This record gives sequence, structure tokens and C-alpha cells, in this order.
Amino acid sequence: MKYSVLFLALLLIWACQSTPEKQGAPAAVSQIGKAISDSLLKTLGGNLSRAVQDSGFSGALKFCNIEAMPLTRQVVAENAAVGEVKRVSEKWRNPANQPDENDLAALNHFTTLAANGEALPAEFVQELGSGQYRYYRPLKVAALCLNCHGDPAHLAEGVGEQLQALYPEDKALGYEEGDFRGLVRVSVKMP
Repeated sequence: MKYSVLFLALLLIWACQSTPEKQGAPAAVSQIGKAISDSLLKTLGGNLSRAVQDSGFSGALKFCNIEAMPLTRQVVAENAAVGEVKRVSEKWRNPANQPDENDLAALNHFTTLAANGEALPAEFVQELGSGQYRYYRPLKVAALCLNCHGDPAHLAEGVGEQLQALYPEDKALGYEEGDFRGLVRVSVKMP
């Protein structure tokens, strides 16, 4: 009986301890990550919408090719606690968005949940040590995204040719609406 109570007490203590990857790191990391990813998605989304209106989907690809990375760097420059903001995917379009080992672990976490039909969490936080954290936010494919990321046979006019010209090694095709697309990663340094 004593051992059972001791075992249950130890199990309860172990289960209640928060781990950065499952329970989130300090609340500040989540707040910073959410604010920065919101800012990035709003900035990119607004500019992309204008590019589509001004020059169609084919022209919007040119915008993405030239402006997406500088706009991302601008979001970082406006926030001192952030070391880097990046969009990562196993099926990247821009080679600069290839995942590293830590990104692959986060992508695998979300991919496994999606494959099992489970709801994706709004965030995932990794603690890398020495006050370094990575905040991840999932990206899902919306209907509008299919014009450039959907079935290659059904892309918007001129998109296939632009993809070949701008991204000859493109892997970001074949998605369906609602698919898990990748992650926004916000690297945060906490004191």
C-alpha cells in the first residue's frame, strides 16, 4: 500500500511538470510568437492580396519571389526579442524555407497529428536551451492558395510557367484545401 501511494504520488508529480514542447514555455514566448506570427501573416497576406488584384496569380508569384523575404526581415527588425522569423515546410517552394533538424521535429509533430485526423494545436514551443525558444504556428491551405499550391493541372493561368521560371525545384504543389502546409517559426531569446 505504501509503495502504491508513493508510486502514484511520483507519477502525479511527473505528469504535472510542464515540458516546453507540450505545455508551452514561458507565457512570454507564446505571446511574442503569436504577436509576431500574426504580424507576419497579416503583412504577407495583405501584400499578396494586393499583388493578386494588381497582376493576377502569375504576377503574385513574382511578388512572393522578390518581396516575401524582405517583408519577413522587416517584421523581425521591428521586434527586438526575435532572432529570426521563417516559414518552413517539408514541401518548400523557396529553398530558403527548408527546415533544419529542430524544424523537422516540429513539422513531424504536426504532420503526425494531421495524419491521425487530430486537431492541430494553435502553437508548439521548443526550448533549445540557454534561453532560446522556437515558437511554431501551423499553416493550413485555404481555397485561394490552391491557385498556386494545388493540383498542377488546375493552377491559375500562367502560374505553372512562372513556377518553372522562379522556382525550378518547387515542391509546394498538390495540396488540397485544409491540408497542413507548414509552420511559421519565430525564434525567441528570453533573458
